[in-house]
Amino acid sequence: MFSKTIRKALVFVLAVTMVLGMLTTAFASTSAIPDPTVGAGDDPAGNVVTIRKQIIFINSDGSTVREPNITYTYTLSAVAEADLAGATVTDDDGDKGTVKAGVGDAVAVKVQTVAFADTNTSASSTAGTADEKTFSFTFDEEKFETPGIYRYKIVETTDVEKATVGIVPAETYSAVRYLDVYVMNNADDSARVIYGYVLYEDTGSITFDAKANPTVNIDKKSKGYVNTAADGADPADVDVYETVNLEISKTTSGVLAQKNHEFPLAVALTQPTGVNATVKMDFTGPLTKTGSDTLGDYVQFGDLNGKVKNGTTIKITGIPKGASVTVQETNDTPDSYRISATANGSDIIAEAIIDAGTSTEVSTAVALDAKGTIAIQNVLDAISPTGYVIRFAPYVLILAAGIILLLLCKRFVRREEDEAKA
Repeated sequence: MFSKTIRKALVFVLAVTMVLGMLTTAFASTSAIPDPTVGAGDDPAGNVVTIRKQIIFINSDGSTVREPNITYTYTLSAVAEADLAGATVTDDDGDKGTVKAGVGDAVAVKVQTVAFADTNTSASSTAGTADEKTFSFTFDEEKFETPGIYRYKIVETTDVEKATVGIVPAETYSAVRYLDVYVMNNADDSARVIYGYVLYEDTGSITFDAKANPTVNIDKKSKGYVNTAADGADPADVDVYETVNLEISKTTSGVLAQKNHEFPLAVALTQPTGVNATVKMDFTGPLTKTGSDTLGDYVQFGDLNGKVKNGTTIKITGIPKGASVTVQETNDTPDSYRISATANGSDIIAEAIIDAGTSTEVSTAVALDAKGTIAIQNVLDAISPTGYVIRFAPYVLILAAGIILLLLCKRFVRREEDEAKA
């Protein structure tokens, strides 16, 4: 009887051991992926993986600006077995999975696009604000015949050179990402299901250890083409679009000035070297716009021909950093105005008399590496009939009175001396 009881106990222990062994094997086959997501907040379940694309918008005033015109194309391809070189993924517990070549026909549509356009606006800040869009790839889980980790490559290309629209990639930028797709058997082993995705900026073997302090290689996981810099740091691993603003103010003064007259003003914006952007800029202030470049409340990057009067302020936002600007005002009145202009506190147009029908002479462009200000002032004071400007008349009278007073004083002194001698 004792031996019979022993046999039953041994059978029970053996059964439990086999079940635990099977569970251990099952968990080992799926545990080689810490936090199996492309990024925090993404749903790791399902057959659609969504990847993020950001451009960091920096502006001197934190203004809302127009997006640059650029379309990004993302092409996915299966990494070949020969290029894997025995790559593996090891998780926190030391469980290791061998990376397999991607299954090409598991993705029907291998090309996706993301478009930014100057018909859209984006928030910005002095430190940088992310304008984010997404693209997705859909996998057919039935195409995976066995469980495992399958690796794919994603390459970014653009329809124009980034520099030609004012985009500057961070020094650490990479156009390539690697996507690992984690596949397991379903409950009854009748089909395969995707239970996670991990995106990397590099390939090869990866060992994770989230339990370590500091964690090991967790930072290699990517949410996409996004900013990886810490708060307050310069953008990293991402495209950057930096713009500046320009304010042009107009003042007309003097007792003979026509303060309500609108003077023709030409503003020529020159793009940075190598940039051929069609970025649009917003305007504020009482500006009368003329010419073919009038486009509602904004104009295309280039020249602006308009009219300005006393009190006008033109604010142009979203100019790519590195541009330059020149201004030229025409005096279309019958009078001669004394005109001056300063940019960022320095003279760009020395004070001069501008006769009727002539324009200011501008020889030096104003560089727009930071916020720019240009102040234009027209003055027309009263003119005396004798040719002296009336504003000097009070001083002339004071001088004359002083001379007369001096002569009178001398006369009185001489009389007192003569009386003393007598």
